Amino acid sequence: MSLIGAAFGRPLFCLPLAPCRKALPTALSLARIFPVEDQPAVALFHKSASLFSNRLPKVLGPGAHSVIDYSVAALFFTAGALFWSRHKNASISALLCGTGVLLNGLFTDYPGGVVRAISFETHGKIDVGLAGITASIPGLMGFADDPQARFFEATAVAETLASGFTDYRSGAGESRQPQPHEWVA
Repeated sequence: MSLIGAAFGRPLFCLPLAPCRKALPTALSLARIFPVEDQPAVALFHKSASLFSNRLPKVLGPGAHSVIDYSVAALFFTAGALFWSRHKNASISALLCGTGVLLNGLFTDYPGGVVRAISFETHGKIDVGLAGITASIPGLMGFADDPQARFFEATAVAETLASGFTDYRSGAGESRQPQPHEWVA
């Protein structure tokens, strides 16, 4: 079922339960039935997306993923600049998230990486952590109820899905350049 179906109250997908032959609705539809004040539906959707992201088809390689990483970093820096005059906590949070994404990309051994200190697989694990931080930072910085928090929740879902579509094992080390200490005289 599509996201449009979920918006009209139907579950995004169902998990069959064999003994009772009923379906268990996802977190997004459960949030509609049993609203939780601490966690909006987008945060629950992020949790659902992260649980099932390993089942997504792996269609992104290291090159495409690096473009996505630097685009997300630019998005965070732009949001930080736009939020600066209206909401300092959201602005600082966006700048922190953007710095994390940028540093993760710069230190990764993939096309676009500069230092190449961490493997592409490790980069993927850090990406998942950064998506979790992105989803939780509005609550940590005290603006979970403000409109700016929706930006962080949506970006966390997008980061999680991008990680889910990336094949972290396919291009590990393929862009590796010999370091100066490895040159043969």
